Amino acid sequence: MRIIDCYSETSDIGPDIAVIETEDSGFTLLMSRSGDPYDHMKVYFDDEEILEGHRAKEILELVSSAKNELDEEASAIFNGIKSAIEKSI
Repeated sequence: MRIIDCYSETSDIGPDIAVIETEDSGFTLLMSRSGDPYDHMKVYFDDEEILEGHRAKEILELVSSAKNELDEEASAIFNGIKSAIEKSI
C-alpha cells in the first residue's frame, strides 16, 4: 500500500484529501476544514464514513504503515489528516 497524493482544495475551508493505493484498489481520506464546528477537522473514509473510535484506529494503523514518498507540502497535509484521526480515537 502507498500514499499516492495529498492535496488541499483551493479555498481556506476546502477539504484536505489523501489518496491511498492498495493492492486491490484504493481509498481516499477527506478531512473537513469547514467553518461548521460539527464538521471541522472530521476525517471521512471515501467521502462517506466518518472515522471515529475503533474504525479510526484501524485506518490510522493502516495508513501509518503505507509507503510514503510525498513532498514536503503533501507530507504536511497527510500529517494533519493523521493528527485529526488520532484525535477522533
